[in-house]
Amino acid sequence: MAYENRLRLSENDLQDWIALHYGLDVSIGMIRSGYMSTVVWLKTHSEQFVFKVYGEEVFKQITYGMDVTDHLRENGLPVVACIPSLHGDFLVDLFGQKAALWSCLPGDVFTPGNQVQIWAAGKMLGQFHRVTHSVSKNSANRLTVERIVEELQVTWDLVVDKEGRAIVEIFRDYLAEVTVVARDGWSETIVHCDYRAQNLLFASNNVSGILDLDGSCLGPRIFDVVYALAFFQAVIADGPLSESEMVGFLKAYHSEAELTSAELDDLSMWLSLALLKGMTLWLRIGYVENVHDNAKVWIDAYRHFLSQSKPIAKRLVFALRGNG
Repeated sequence: MAYENRLRLSENDLQDWIALHYGLDVSIGMIRSGYMSTVVWLKTHSEQFVFKVYGEEVFKQITYGMDVTDHLRENGLPVVACIPSLHGDFLVDLFGQKAALWSCLPGDVFTPGNQVQIWAAGKMLGQFHRVTHSVSKNSANRLTVERIVEELQVTWDLVVDKEGRAIVEIFRDYLAEVTVVARDGWSETIVHCDYRAQNLLFASNNVSGILDLDGSCLGPRIFDVVYALAFFQAVIADGPLSESEMVGFLKAYHSEAELTSAELDDLSMWLSLALLKGMTLWLRIGYVENVHDNAKVWIDAYRHFLSQSKPIAKRLVFALRGNG
């Protein structure tokens, strides 16, 4: 099985539709469907674009992500631009679906093991949070400890496969050992929610593009930090970053947006929740929606990290605090 293809047009019909609504003569490249959208790569004789088709159920989330993207670009961060249609619309109707045309950014994908790129990514996330602190938060979805735990439980209850249920029990036992608290001292801002190498581009080892802001929401910035520590090279490498690479990312972030004492005190809890959130997404993909067999391989690759996350978190905090 695969994710639903939200594109209801043939490639020829899509070319005609793009010409009618955007005035562009395009060729169609790769088409890939994901959790929130179907993505189509387009090319003219001189430019490249990304066309995204969304389901109606994510309309509010997508429009807010567009607002965040605009704010970041206006403040000098390397994000894509949404291209208006000939009628001036940024989000257009496509036979009952919503769609948007985005620019492409220059750059290459992350090279696993490149510590200079990891440092650059950490600094960029710090800049991202300093800029998003001033974006409007009125219509943002909110990420909280309680919401994360609730979503974990909802997904776990959906798993009926015997092998999947065994993984669920491991996750439940692990969560039972995590002291989950909600308290003051965590800096809230707009968070990316999926800040990792797969959503970044690099040029000369600097971040040249931050991609996929569709899921951005209001939440504790420490979540973005630990999610990146956990899943920075997920899917594109065989396992997580090494501890020395995590320390490099953390120090780079801290140099741009200093973490508070409370955030460092609770880094272990947040790393635990981030790991469970990401691995539970894989659980859903592999055992509930059955749309990606590799999800089971990814879970296996991260089980050791999950079991060792608490001592790893302590060492990360020590490395940061021990160096001022």
